[in-house]
Amino acid sequence: MNLELLPSATARRVLIACVLAASAHAQSVGNPPATNGDQPIQLSAFEVSTSADRGYRAGNSVSATRVNTPIKDLPFAINAFTSQFITDIGATDLFDIVRYAPGVTSNGLEFTGGNAVYNIRGFNQTPERNGFVGTPYVDPVNIERVEVVKGPAAVLYGQVGPGGTVNYITKRATEHRFDAVTLSGGSYDFARVQLDSNQPIVPGRVLARFNGAWENGLQNIDPTGNTSSQTFVADPTVTLKLNDRVTLISDYEYFHRRENAPVYMKAPLDVGGLSSKIDSSDLGFGPEFPGPASWNYASRNDWRKSTFQSLNEELDITLSPEWTARANYSWNQTEVIHKLTGIGSVNLVAPAGMTPGAFAAAVDADPSLWSTAASATLSRRARLEDSPGQGNAYQVEVAGDLHTSIGEIKPLLGAYYRSNTSEDVQRQIGGSSASAPASGSKTPPFPAWNLFDPSTIDYNTDFNPDALPTVSRTQNVGRNGAVYAVVNGSFLDDRLIAVAGLRVNKARALSNNLLKGIYNIGENSPTDTAPQFGLGYKVRRDLLLYASYSEGFVVNNSSLEVLNVPTGPARPTTSRGYDVGVKTDFLDGRISSTLSAYQIEQFDNIQSFNVFLPNGTTAITTTQGAVNRSRGVEGEITFSPTDELQIYASASIDDVRVTSVPDPALNIYLNSHPEGTVRTLANLWARYNLTGRLKGAWLGGGLNYTGRKAQRLNNPYLFLPAYTLYDVTAGYDWKSRGTQYSATLALKNLTNEEYFPADQERGLPLRLVASVTARF
Repeated sequence: MNLELLPSATARRVLIACVLAASAHAQSVGNPPATNGDQPIQLSAFEVSTSADRGYRAGNSVSATRVNTPIKDLPFAINAFTSQFITDIGATDLFDIVRYAPGVTSNGLEFTGGNAVYNIRGFNQTPERNGFVGTPYVDPVNIERVEVVKGPAAVLYGQVGPGGTVNYITKRATEHRFDAVTLSGGSYDFARVQLDSNQPIVPGRVLARFNGAWENGLQNIDPTGNTSSQTFVADPTVTLKLNDRVTLISDYEYFHRRENAPVYMKAPLDVGGLSSKIDSSDLGFGPEFPGPASWNYASRNDWRKSTFQSLNEELDITLSPEWTARANYSWNQTEVIHKLTGIGSVNLVAPAGMTPGAFAAAVDADPSLWSTAASATLSRRARLEDSPGQGNAYQVEVAGDLHTSIGEIKPLLGAYYRSNTSEDVQRQIGGSSASAPASGSKTPPFPAWNLFDPSTIDYNTDFNPDALPTVSRTQNVGRNGAVYAVVNGSFLDDRLIAVAGLRVNKARALSNNLLKGIYNIGENSPTDTAPQFGLGYKVRRDLLLYASYSEGFVVNNSSLEVLNVPTGPARPTTSRGYDVGVKTDFLDGRISSTLSAYQIEQFDNIQSFNVFLPNGTTAITTTQGAVNRSRGVEGEITFSPTDELQIYASASIDDVRVTSVPDPALNIYLNSHPEGTVRTLANLWARYNLTGRLKGAWLGGGLNYTGRKAQRLNNPYLFLPAYTLYDVTAGYDWKSRGTQYSATLALKNLTNEEYFPADQERGLPLRLVASVTARF
């Protein structure tokens, strides 16, 4: 057994204690029958009800107003994905789910930032977990549903991107005792085991549930013979109903992944001469190196370890029939350590007879022209990057449900405080050297790869990361406190819906250079207010017209500088957004849809770029003041024309541009598309249940289309190519001797499309995945 896949000593003790306590009590009390079906014990106003869900149609949401509210009665655009939808598509990470939401695409930072970074309506955002900060990688084993709230959402979530936020809601214990085991296997040695065990220890009082998974990831990338990716996830949760009014919910999660090597990274082309497109500036890298689909630039001995832990405590108190309160504490700890050989770019020299600028433009237009370069090299350096972090969050909320003579009013009052600290530690020895040792050496520097000479490509180099000198160690510190209020009202016999909210936020952000002993760099302590308004009117009971306005902010802990000379701390980045739309819920929910048009502006954006000095050196300039504008239309529909057929479809057209720059020297960026933005997205998934003699069998399939994507902030000419992914699934559900079984056979990426979801992140190939679940 690989001991590195097991939890830490503390985590192991927590898991063992939970398992032993549950087992001992189960043996002493026997196996009493369930008392309340498969529903959680009495839901509070803060818990989402799934009783209104019908297949793919989600009935309620807690993410928009923090209290359980029908989606059709909210004057905001919200995309919600149910447990059945998540299971049917065969999701193995969070992006598999949210990619179906209109206006949402990946903008992962795979080096140490993880893949759970999403571009929503043109702006980046990491996910929320039950309303609190999530993690860089998210396994769906413990996800009950996913909700995407669109537009600036600062009133409830504080410092989030103005495009919206993803909030995934985890599974909780229920009264019904069950165990479910899922076994999966497929192409490229893929294997996965999932366990979902729900044990009501004291029915109605003490409920426990454990979700866990182990996965051996796809092994489809060179270097062959030693690539692997293994993931371990454990999530025990316990619900204690202390009395009829007070409930305590404890939830712990552990995630560990080791990749050897981190294979889903591909080097971009670096054409000497991109700088000639604009006087004195360096536009950075070019398109991805168009080598074989299995090509990788890491050494066989490189690795990446990602470890995340979180603990959440929630105390729900029923104060009266009209008022509910809750107090939350959330602790999280993250660490991503990446050992990497090789500089992640292929350096090209223009062929004879072409200027560097002309060759750069030609390669931008046709990456295959890299092979005509005078030389193509990939330097090999020894590097270790360690990114640990820890945070604590506290929250208290009081929610009411008041029935008055003018209508139903649901006020929410809350207070929030979060402290977090993160570090970025880099150890490194410089690039290749002409006097480098022979291939296979464990002493850097290593010989560069000449891509025109396969004999120079050596995957066997290795080094001791502890022996590398530390070249940088930066610490980021954040403190964030807020009070907020939201009022959700329903008037005129439930025809007029109104939501109003305000958040007052006080934050502090700073950086410390621990290597050089320089502290309080770019310290910033602003106070911000963020309002939100929404109004909806039901023309019919099943047709809602709505409009909303909201604002947002993000505190920056960086310094501005001109040619390496600091000019002062950065101001907060602020935003405002407008949204108008229509929601339908025709035929008792058989046709449920949202169509919205929106405009978002984000002010005081920060941009860094390199400037070539007359002496040949490079300096960094970091400016603030750019304005980004997102303007678009998006829609989604859940359609069930018959009881056997379910269809989900979404599409978006989003024009995201830089509309203002603070300096005429940056005019090249005017009307350019910010990094990670896509104009057109479209998604479809359908499931058909067969009848008659084939009852229990079902067929599913869908597609995800992503238009060309802006690749890098400092190169407005560079885009990742558009792609379409097709998936098909066949399933069969049956029952035997009291056990419910489900089997699926799925083909993913049916056309074997080579695609890049984000910069330096490659997608997965055509693969076959078979799964069997037994629930007893």
